[in-house]
Amino acid sequence: MVNREIVGHVVKGGLCFSATLLVAFGSFCLTRPSDAQSVTWITSEAITASAAYAVSDTGVVVGFGYFPDYRQFLPIRWTSGAGIQILYERQGEATCVSRDGNAAAGWLSVENNPRAFYWNQDRGGVVWIDDSPNWRTSVAHGISIDGRVVVGHAVDREYRERAFRWTEDRGMEDLNVVFASILGGSLLLRAYGASEEGGIIVGTGIHNGVQQGFVLNTRVPEIKWGLNEVRAVSPHGDVVVGSESLVGYR
Repeated sequence: MVNREIVGHVVKGGLCFSATLLVAFGSFCLTRPSDAQSVTWITSEAITASAAYAVSDTGVVVGFGYFPDYRQFLPIRWTSGAGIQILYERQGEATCVSRDGNAAAGWLSVENNPRAFYWNQDRGGVVWIDDSPNWRTSVAHGISIDGRVVVGHAVDREYRERAFRWTEDRGMEDLNVVFASILGGSLLLRAYGASEEGGIIVGTGIHNGVQQGFVLNTRVPEIKWGLNEVRAVSPHGDVVVGSESLVGYR
């Protein structure tokens, strides 16, 4: 299925890249069903600012909104029929959503520190991903297409970043521990995306002493390094996108 929707945020018609302009944000959903385009603003009387981070194939958008009554930014889920839904009444963001829009993940503030969460429509409420005292903070960055695998990063008690994978069955796993046998001393710092069933995980780490992106095949297992970071992967795991620093490029 081709997703024909684009989400994001603008300030008075122009693109905005600065968090300092957040009070002027209004998130939107740009739809192109055929040759026609339309913009739907994700807003309500209850919020004064919003940002959209991800959209499902079914048109479910997730992100955050600022609610003056709470004096906080809260994680939200939006559909064209139901409008804005607060996922949890605590400061945070919903950063990713499954293909069908029924599962989402992100982070919530707990004692002024971010903690990763998982939300499922059928269950209701949220599940804390880092349920161990070994972690200071955690953030969920990506979710598999089927909504069963969440990836992100956590900071341990020694202030070290570690990429993680979470499932309901196995809980939160440090990828550096699970796949230590193939890392050869390299470190996986942040996991940003996962393929259809979570078999391929991408992110950024330290390899040969420098920051590099990684593509981790959890089924084989094997790992490939390249770019500065890898931010997303296609459903079948055969295409990845990321960024590279072009030193000396003219």
